[in-house]
Amino acid sequence: MMLLLVLLTAVAWVGGIMYTPAFPAVAQELGVSDAEIQLTLTAFMAGIATAQLIYGPISDRFGRRPVLLASLVLTAVGTIAVALSPDVGFMAVARLVQASGAAGSIVLARAIVRDINDFEGSVRGMAVLNIGSSLAPAIALLIGGAIAAWFGWRSLFWISTALTLILLAATFFILRETRAESSRPKKGSTSTISDLLVFLKSPLFMSYSLSQAFLNSTIFAFMAGAPFYLVAAFDLSTDGIGLLTSLMPLGFIVGNVLSNRLNRHVAMTWQLVIGGLVAAGAALTLSVLHGTGILTVYWIAVLAPAYTLGVGFHIPNATAGAIEINPARAGTGSSLYGFISFGFAAPASFLVGVVDDGGGEGMFSLMLLLGMAGLIATLFAIAFHPRRRAVASEAESI
Repeated sequence: MMLLLVLLTAVAWVGGIMYTPAFPAVAQELGVSDAEIQLTLTAFMAGIATAQLIYGPISDRFGRRPVLLASLVLTAVGTIAVALSPDVGFMAVARLVQASGAAGSIVLARAIVRDINDFEGSVRGMAVLNIGSSLAPAIALLIGGAIAAWFGWRSLFWISTALTLILLAATFFILRETRAESSRPKKGSTSTISDLLVFLKSPLFMSYSLSQAFLNSTIFAFMAGAPFYLVAAFDLSTDGIGLLTSLMPLGFIVGNVLSNRLNRHVAMTWQLVIGGLVAAGAALTLSVLHGTGILTVYWIAVLAPAYTLGVGFHIPNATAGAIEINPARAGTGSSLYGFISFGFAAPASFLVGVVDDGGGEGMFSLMLLLGMAGLIATLFAIAFHPRRRAVASEAESI
């Protein structure tokens, strides 16, 4: 089952980011500006964040399996629409539909991991989930530029559609229901609201979620601005952009592997602070090197994956800790965590188009600001951490 969960989240992200190395080519074909194409990534991130808020409570009530199947159908419909987009406006709307479906795979994979594990197992499970689901986007970014150059950017979305349909069939035949019947919410319009409030009232949950929100936003700010910056500053080809950006998911994978391996030896709080420091330090170094005029492609090839390595070391602990606030409502917790942790990514990718003209100043400044905010939120999470088990016990009694 774990392999299926990994593939579900992997394909969700593949469909979302595989086309980013082809941003300049898409803009040229559709006859629009850089900022307008960046808005299609913003639309996807907005859809991912908003839809995550819906899937968890629904799956807590009706079960993981039927909701997941419905989300995969929606993903396929949206991806086909993107591939057929006649203009950037249609593409942005289609990306919203695609993301609304893809969010189900992301939310429900986390919830199912928590359904079938205790807390410590959840940390390891989240790490495995992140490792596998990052490897596919890394490969997708690496080959996405080449595929777009050979067959056109639309071919990327037809590939994503085929993968989604294969996973739909696999989920139908393989996945069993994992939500315990005893954890099903009672009927009543206030049950979902009260479940959400349990998480929203927890300073620990909010610290976990905001730390990941800021750190995630930095990655997507780079993903939105880097293709245009790399062309303007270094005249990189689409293939070269794909190769460089593919290093970021690889850094994320290494961070998750280290977190998984060190889980029994390094305390959760130390993993959080180490991950936050590495990520913020990489963002600071990128900004300083760019500001002094000595930033090169080689420095980016080292520091961009170093940033995502820090995030990868941080995220399994933050995710498991956030959902642990109320394990009986893992779906709701996963939804709210996803909504917050990815909710900042959409405005971040949009702001890059506003504050940066391709020269990199605005992009690197925004990355630094978000990276430091992520570190501060991480320190708050550590400050609240000693109360985690008490808060979890209190929540479970509600």
